[in-house]
Amino acid sequence: MGCHEQINTLQHWRDVRTLWNRWDPIGVSHICNEDEYDDYIRSTLQLLDQRETVEEIEKFLCFVAFELMGLELNELQNGTPKDFALSLKTWYENNC
Repeated sequence: MGCHEQINTLQHWRDVRTLWNRWDPIGVSHICNEDEYDDYIRSTLQLLDQRETVEEIEKFLCFVAFELMGLELNELQNGTPKDFALSLKTWYENNC
């Protein structure tokens, strides 16, 4: 059973939301509602619970940033998908 299924689902959802808002690939978290990236939280938690590698998480983040959001690498505001994948994996390992 995965991390967010075992303990405090809502808190882990909030934690991952905070991490997404820190990454903030489109640079809007300071001017928009904090729910801008909520569509991606469930998938992010599933990848972490499935103990996917950093590389697999990075693939998902690249899909979101480059395909769904239409960004280019140089347009990312706060690090690369790999940087964020590492942050997510570290958070998971320290909290689950």
